[in-house]
Amino acid sequence: DPPAARRERDLSCMAGVCQRFGSKGLSTRRLLCERLRCGDSARSLGPGRGKATCSAAMMEVYVKAKPGTSGKVLGDCPFSHRVLLTVVEKKVPYVAKFIDFEQKPEWFLDAFPQGNVPVIRDGEGNWLADSDLICERLETMFPEPSLVPASEGTKEVGKSLFGAFVKYITNKEPEKEDDLKQSLLAEVSSLNTHVEANQAKGLDFLDSRPAVCSVDLALYPKLKHVCVVLSHYKGLEIRKGYGGIQAFMDNFEIKRETEATFYPDEYILEGWKPKVGISSKM
Repeated sequence: DPPAARRERDLSCMAGVCQRFGSKGLSTRRLLCERLRCGDSARSLGPGRGKATCSAAMMEVYVKAKPGTSGKVLGDCPFSHRVLLTVVEKKVPYVAKFIDFEQKPEWFLDAFPQGNVPVIRDGEGNWLADSDLICERLETMFPEPSLVPASEGTKEVGKSLFGAFVKYITNKEPEKEDDLKQSLLAEVSSLNTHVEANQAKGLDFLDSRPAVCSVDLALYPKLKHVCVVLSHYKGLEIRKGYGGIQAFMDNFEIKRETEATFYPDEYILEGWKPKVGISSKM
């Protein structure tokens, strides 16, 4: 079958699995997502864009690969994830390039000596790094659909959460452990309060408008890392313990765009393992 036909068939099968088996079909659904993601290198992963073909003007998106896969499997970087979500949400055809940090290819270092991801290269050969700058550029280049929050205050929601998480999870000094934990939980509680207030208004996401915005796309990948890592290494169940956050994650994960950029929790745990300071895991 042509790639587009195979993709449409797989998406149809994936929908059938979800409908027939519910949560029991999750593993099968993820296998199908893996198949979609690891197929053609020139693609747009969002809905209705399986027919995108490679061209000289197509955007290239360089993101982290799973280590040891020779750049063939999407890795766990939340900043790369944010850019992929943004590109897919905006329906931009692109070529995905997975960069293995353990063996960065010479052609990538020659083209972009800093060697960091995410990076985009537009159709005119211009390079741009940093997820904040990339997403700003994408909003300018592709204004529709707009991802700009309707409320200015939305930009501050969850802004300090990931920084508090990094300080806590990487801490190696026992005397600082409790203070760092409490600082993190304060950020978690603040986010949960905001989300619950929005949900009381019938809003599924972070902004005052019903659709996702750039803040949702930036926060979800980080929050996914926070929930997975804290549960495994610290025994803290953020997702199960905070109803607003649970609902936000659930609402985000039923989106087709989220499925299209999926990577397993195991990749996240592997990535964070060498960075964990004090683990409560037995």
